[in-house]
Formats: sequence, C-alpha cells, structure tokens
Amino acid sequence: MIAYLLIVAGMVVLFMRLPGGFLPDEDQGVMIALVQGPPGATTARTQEGLDLVRDHFLQKEAGAIQGVYTVNGFSFAGTGQNSGIAFIPMKRWADRPGAENRAQAVIGRAMGTFAQFKDAMIFAVIPPAVTELGNATGFDLQLVDAGGLGHAGLLAARNQLRDDLILRAGYGRGYRVPDFKQLLLRFENPGVGYRVDGNPELQPETSTGFNLGATWLPSDTSSFTIGAYHNRVDDLIEIVQIESGPPILFSYRNVASATLTGLDAQARFRPWRPLEVQFGYGWLDSEDEDTGRSLSGRADHRANAALRYEQSDYALNLRGVWVGERRFDTEVDAGGPPTQAGEADAYTLFDFRAEWTRWPRWMLAAGIENLLDEGDPAHLPIAPRSVYLELQWNPY
Repeated sequence: MIAYLLIVAGMVVLFMRLPGGFLPDEDQGVMIALVQGPPGATTARTQEGLDLVRDHFLQKEAGAIQGVYTVNGFSFAGTGQNSGIAFIPMKRWADRPGAENRAQAVIGRAMGTFAQFKDAMIFAVIPPAVTELGNATGFDLQLVDAGGLGHAGLLAARNQLRDDLILRAGYGRGYRVPDFKQLLLRFENPGVGYRVDGNPELQPETSTGFNLGATWLPSDTSSFTIGAYHNRVDDLIEIVQIESGPPILFSYRNVASATLTGLDAQARFRPWRPLEVQFGYGWLDSEDEDTGRSLSGRADHRANAALRYEQSDYALNLRGVWVGERRFDTEVDAGGPPTQAGEADAYTLFDFRAEWTRWPRWMLAAGIENLLDEGDPAHLPIAPRSVYLELQWNPY
C-alpha cells in the first residue's frame, strides 16, 4: 500500500512539472526525409533530391547515421513522380555520444543544406513520440470556413495571431516570357525617323521575391498596415538604341539584372462616424545591377491620401496621389517620337467625386478628374482636367 501511494505521489509531481499540452520530441534512433517536387516534376528530378539526402547524411553525418533508404514515387504527402521519401536509421545511442549527434541537432544541420536545393522542397522530420498521432512531431490545426469568407478569409485567419494583429510573410518566384512585339515585331515610324526591331534571341525574365507585412486593428474604426518587400529580376528585358541611323534603330535585349526593395505603409481611421480618412506612403529602391542606376520611370517616393464624407443620402470623395521625381531612359512605346533619357519632376493628382443616393435604385454622381490639370507629353501623358456626370440604375 505504501509503495502504491509513493507511485501515485510521484505521478502527481511529474504531472505538475511536465507540459500538459504537447508531447516532447524524442530521439528514437530514426529520422525521415520527405522530398516534394513541383507539379509535373519527373522521376529523375525527384531522384536528384533523394540523392542529396543520401549524400548529405552518409558523408556529412557519418558519425551518427547507420544508413539511408530512399523510395522514389511515394511519400507521406502522396504518390507520384514528384514525391519521394527517405528513411534514415541512426547508430546506437552509445555509439553517437554528445548533443551534436542527437536527432534534433542532426536534423537542424540537414535543413540548412536542404533549404539551398531549388528543384524541390525537402523536409527532415523526427517521428512522433506516439506513432498513432501522425507521421511527424508537431501539431495539426484545421480551419473551417463556416462563415463563407472564401479562400482569402481563410488565409487571413491562418495568419492571425491575435484579434488585433495580423502578420503576413510570402515568397514567390516569377517567370515572364517575351511577348510577340519584343520577339518578332518590326515597327517603323518614317515620319519621326526611327524603327524598332524585335529580338528573337531574348531570354525569359525570372524573378524571386520576398515580402513581410503586419496589420494592426486597434479598434473597429482604425487600422494600420505596413509591409516590406525585396524582388530580384534576372535577364530584365529593356529597350536599347543599337544604331544612330537614319533611321534610329532600337531593339530589345536582356541587358541587366535588377533589384527592387520597398516599404509600404497605410493607415485608415474615422475621427467621427461620417468621415473616413486614409493616407499612405511608399518607398522604393530600384537598381540596375549592371550600371548601378535606378530603373527607368520608377520614383523613390510616393504618397496617397483620401477623404470620404458619407451621409444616408449622399457622399463626397476626395483622393490624391503624389509621385516623386523619376529618371527615364529611352522610350519608344509612347506613340510619338522616342523620349530621350532625362529627369521628370514630381507631380500630384487629385480627383473629386460626389454621389447622391436619395432615390431607390438610382444613383447620381458628378466629379472632376485631374483637378490640378497635371501632365506633360514626354513623361506623364495623361488626360487633362475633365468633368463628368454619371447616372446609375440598379434593377435589383
């Protein structure tokens, strides 16, 4: 009886001291690596990932690894040519002393190597402490769209850490092939004296981008959003002058790699119920890595603001955009003579709109676009100031 009470007391003490929500990771003497290629990847491409797994563990972790067994065409994520799995039994604990030879440490080093492999995603995991609770350590979380919010709403809920803060992170890779005009079209403007020839040797543009963002919702009437991004573009397609003429001859070439790093901030709030105020700022650092100069036509600084005053039967809107100074290279797609390289001044655009909704199913609106009549034919070919009147009818 005394022994039984001692056992129960010991279990109570352990229960109070150990975490109650999760099972701890255990070094069970075996690891698993999953290889998942993009859709349509061939078996040979998946095998390259499995070869990387085998070579890494057998060569760089030989002191802790007993062997590596790979299977192409199957993994816990599914079956197919783009799936693969590797089972990695480890040596006995007595034969691999030290914290650096524990399964958790070995996997940490392996993930650093696997993250550099670009043709597939490779994950090394430890089996769960209880085999019937899944295929790896960690936990699963499922979101159900019970409110019909759609895919975007589910993503927002997934990224939401608390009620008033949303964090976002993203990574993407882009691929843009040259269009017909850039590849094959010959355009000649004899009246102006220039010609543009396509270049069938153009290579596609490729890009890689990262972004981070956060939205803070301190109340129902205000929000603040900030985001940062970094994009790299290789084989950037630009237009260059190749002959001085006459006629002046232009063509397209892969002449540069470029980086674009930026920051965007937006704020919205209601000082009182009928009035909503929005404003934002954007900063961009663009660079042609071959020349060290900024990219053509891109301003370093931008800002925007908007006011909306709304009552039950009418609303007033005022929106403004400010764009800083920009540098331009040669441009031949504006419809007139080629625009020579130069600097363009900053400009500000304002639009005003008034809406009346006094009548059921009818809305009357009037507005002024380009209120300050900004624009120039060389670097800002936009419509001059204009006034419009609009009538809408909704049959439903």
